[in-house]
Amino acid sequence: MSWGCIMASAIEICNSALIRLGANTITSFTDNTTEAKACNQIYERVRDAVLVAHPWNFALVRESLAKLSSTPSWGYANEFQLPVNCLRVVEVQDKAIKYEIEGRKILANIDPFNIKYISQVTSTGYFSNQFREALEKKLALELAFLIVQSSTQQQLLQQEYDMALADARSFDAQEGGPESYIYDDFINSRVSGVDFGEI
Repeated sequence: MSWGCIMASAIEICNSALIRLGANTITSFTDNTTEAKACNQIYERVRDAVLVAHPWNFALVRESLAKLSSTPSWGYANEFQLPVNCLRVVEVQDKAIKYEIEGRKILANIDPFNIKYISQVTSTGYFSNQFREALEKKLALELAFLIVQSSTQQQLLQQEYDMALADARSFDAQEGGPESYIYDDFINSRVSGVDFGEI
């Protein structure tokens, strides 16, 4: 994985996005400025959206889930609580097992239930350079609507983000093995409609 020599904070990532727009930078999410209020409003949402756009190596977690004491009313014998930081399940150990995700639970007939998932990474120190670049461009795209309100600039920023995301996925997938490519084929058709509530 490609790591930066200096860890960029969330504020620095937002400032990189603001500089792309020619907007004023911020010192804190609580600054009493239009830029700070906009960054505070969207940063976590945009970060999570870019996280689920690909199974980034730095965000993947394997976990064995123990069944809950409660059981589904019908259809399955067991239910399992998804980890609080789980944004999306990307793989289960036994691919032949039937299961369903409902709310924040997995329903299945086995115990335990082993999963690999994309975690909600909040520490910027774990971000790869390529992910950070894609995140900066996605933030610039979202901030353009809130601050600049230029449809022409938004179109250009969308193209820049799409290219940055494609490059970052390709770089990350080379380190993650063939399963990363398989997931990208699936997520490319789904990510525009991501609903965090579905998991």
